[in-house]
Amino acid sequence: MHDDTAPDDAPTPHALRAALADALGDGVTVADVRPLTGGASRELWALRATVPDGAARDLVLRRDPPGDPGPKQPTVEAALLRAAADAGVPVPDVVGAWTDGGPLGSGGLIMELVPGEAAGRRIVRDDRVAPVRERFAERCGEILAAIHRIPVDAVPGLERQDPIAGCRALLDGVGEPHPALEVVLRRLERNRPDPGAPTVVHGDFRVGNLLVEPDGIRAVLDWELAYVGDPLADLGWLCVRAWRFGGAGVVGGIGDADRLLDAYHRAGGRRYDRRELGWSIALQTARWGALSVMQAGRHLSGATRSIELAAIGRRTCEQEWDALVALDAGVGEARRLVAHGAGAADDVVAGGVAPHAPHDRPDVPEILRTVREHLEAPPDATDGSRARYERMIAVNLLGVAERQLPRSARDARDHAASLRSLGVADDAALVRAIRAGDLDDRDDELLAWAERTVRTKLAVASPGYDD
Repeated sequence: MHDDTAPDDAPTPHALRAALADALGDGVTVADVRPLTGGASRELWALRATVPDGAARDLVLRRDPPGDPGPKQPTVEAALLRAAADAGVPVPDVVGAWTDGGPLGSGGLIMELVPGEAAGRRIVRDDRVAPVRERFAERCGEILAAIHRIPVDAVPGLERQDPIAGCRALLDGVGEPHPALEVVLRRLERNRPDPGAPTVVHGDFRVGNLLVEPDGIRAVLDWELAYVGDPLADLGWLCVRAWRFGGAGVVGGIGDADRLLDAYHRAGGRRYDRRELGWSIALQTARWGALSVMQAGRHLSGATRSIELAAIGRRTCEQEWDALVALDAGVGEARRLVAHGAGAADDVVAGGVAPHAPHDRPDVPEILRTVREHLEAPPDATDGSRARYERMIAVNLLGVAERQLPRSARDARDHAASLRSLGVADDAALVRAIRAGDLDDRDDELLAWAERTVRTKLAVASPGYDD
């Protein structure tokens, strides 16, 4: 790599040599440093390292943006990867890891480059990887059983998490109440299966974080969300609709749920049934909804201004809808979703109800500001596909604003009236009442309220999603 052609924020060969010296020797040389796409929260760089005897190794650097550490220290993630390899999980070999302020200027992890396809839509559809789809569900079950065999004490530094409490903490951290998600969480809390013994949980095991070749799954990536908790969480997360990429199979858009559960049990995992898996799918869908709120919050707070994060915020209602649909299987009570339509209109907006309610943020002024910022920024001439993708996002966001403007006042009035019918003044008060169990004896009414409210949001943000 020549410094005069490298991106301004690229790690320099000198810094990379210093980072690799302990593992590969003082004479290591570094070349061909180039950015990779796919890192949602951390930078990805490919490089080639040549050791003194002339052998070349293709590597990948994952680096925290300077001043923005990731959710887990790279040294903890490195220890986790090594423990996973010992348990039989396919993972990249770790070459080195450094904490914030090390030779790379921020936390970083260098691993062997593993060939394979990670793009979800290609894995679900492309003929080239069709052979792996035949046993995809079974192989995922086997790998998850291996992950859950990792000794909990093998990786000091992993936090213990409760999935329901974790969802609520995410929502509380942003400060944006989402009563529909709270309805799901409360219902699941009251119908919770026995969690059993806690294990290491990957936290993000899904299509998109699996490197796939025609001969099988080559590596499990992105361990930065791992924790100690209920292993059922990993099985549910794999089956969330958002990670099916348009495929028909419950397991990552590809496989059958029974084959996943049977293979997981044969490989040493606990025996789960379809109802327990349904419970977890509903919970993990709600978790993705909470994470969507959090990601939009990063944009809205100014921590990471991003048109993509803004769009994720307005798609939170998709996760709310999917969680409500999944709730049937999770609590074992089949029911009909309510018909289209909102509550009765009212001429007065209750105190405390935001003018954009029930719609999520970014609201219309925030959308317009986000799109303006995006158009004012200099385009990235080196990545035409990214520019086209972000242009599509901008167009979609403007469509959201266009649909919301003529109905904002009416929707706010209807929302205020529906809240009063439940005996609360605003969304925050409704969340408090749901968590306290004050509305447990009004289950059907509350579920109907949530479904009507989410349909109203979908009509603006994602028309037709609930068809």
